[in-house]
Amino acid sequence: ANRQSRYLAAYIRPTLAEKSEFPQRELMLGIVALFSFLIWAILSLVYYALRDRR
Repeated sequence: ANRQSRYLAAYIRPTLAEKSEFPQRELMLGIVALFSFLIWAILSLVYYALRDRR
């Protein structure tokens, strides 16, 4: 029992996190918005290019 208690001793007491590091919501939202805009722009250009050929 004495030997096992060594492994259960807390060397650093757990604390509550002050701020979350992940997920980085603002960064992910910006990346998703950027790629959504790029996909929309490419699809719009393809649509108008195909419509113009007729």
